[in-house]
Amino acid sequence: MVLLAELDQCSANSALQREHILKRCPVLGWKSVSDFMIETGVSDDVIALDTRIVKLLQKHFGYNVPVGRVQSSEALYMSLENALREACAEVKVPLALLDRLLFRLSGMSVIDFFMKYGAAGLEFNAASISE
Repeated sequence: MVLLAELDQCSANSALQREHILKRCPVLGWKSVSDFMIETGVSDDVIALDTRIVKLLQKHFGYNVPVGRVQSSEALYMSLENALREACAEVKVPLALLDRLLFRLSGMSVIDFFMKYGAAGLEFNAASISE
């Protein structure tokens, strides 16, 4: 795949990987490239800051930046991603897993969550999220 050509030269650094993909495919934005990297297994150290995730942060954590600004500004995107990366590092959870958890569960009520996953659902791992 041409999009991933030469990606191994920057394989240890997710920021360089993302920059490489953005340069190769400039029609993709920060969110889309991050999502692509997660879905293809290129990196688990990025997060796709989509509308659901940013609105969840606004609602529950008082994050007061519009979704469009986050997705269009490299500085805002990286600032939020770095803050979430630090929080994930403290609990030893890959940033990509947080991405998938927030995306999958953001539309669920507590009752829906327990009906689908039961009490064991509180012990998520990467395999359970990809189902």
